[in-house]
Amino acid sequence: GLNSSNQVIKYSLTPYLGSVSPGYVPYATSANTFGNSVIYESGGYIGLGTTSPSALLHVYGTSSEIRASSPNISTANTLISKLSFDNNGTISASIKSINDIGGANNNGALLFTTTQDYNNIEIERMRISRTGNIGIGTSTPLTLCHIYTATSNQAFLSIYGNGGGGNTSGINMSPWGAHSRPGGTATIIEALDDGNYSAHLLFLTASPGGPGS
Repeated sequence: GLNSSNQVIKYSLTPYLGSVSPGYVPYATSANTFGNSVIYESGGYIGLGTTSPSALLHVYGTSSEIRASSPNISTANTLISKLSFDNNGTISASIKSINDIGGANNNGALLFTTTQDYNNIEIERMRISRTGNIGIGTSTPLTLCHIYTATSNQAFLSIYGNGGGGNTSGINMSPWGAHSRPGGTATIIEALDDGNYSAHLLFLTASPGGPGS
C-alpha cells in the first residue's frame, strides 16, 4: 500500500491458528490462536455454558451465579446494583441492592419497586433490610414483618379460606420456634364459618401441657 507521500508501506501478516465451531463466539486461547468460548448463539438466544439456550440469556453450570459488582460503596442508601424490568423502553419494576447504613460496604438491603399509572416513577413497595426484617410500605422495618400504610381504612393483611361450614382461616403463633408444640398449637386467632355464612372470631390459647382450647 502507499501512504500520503506515495511511500510503500509494508505489512507483516501473522496467521491466526485454530478453529471455531459454528454458533460459538471466538476466544483467543493465546496470542495468535482462537478457539471456542463459553458463549454460544442459537436462534437469537445466548447461552453461557450451554449449546441449547432456551431464553434470551441462558446460564448453565454447576452452582450457576450471576454477579453484579460495584466499586467500594459505604454511603447509606446508595445504589449498589439494580435489575430493571423494561416494557417498551420504560421501567415497570425493579429489584435494587443498596447499602443499608453508612460506614461499611457489607450492609446490603434489597428493595422491590413498581411503577403506577404511567408516571414512570419507581416506588418502593417492599424492603428486606440488612437484619432480615421485611418492610411493606415502610423503608425502616422494625420487626420481622412490618406493614405500614398512610391510607385510612385500608386493610393491612387479608387471610382467606375456601368457605363452607366449619372451615377456618387464621394465624398460628408459637414462642417455641415452630408453628406448633407437642399437644397442639400455642396460640391461634382464627375466623370460623358456622355454615350459615356467619363468621366468628376465635381466640385460642394452649393450656399447660395440652392443646389449644
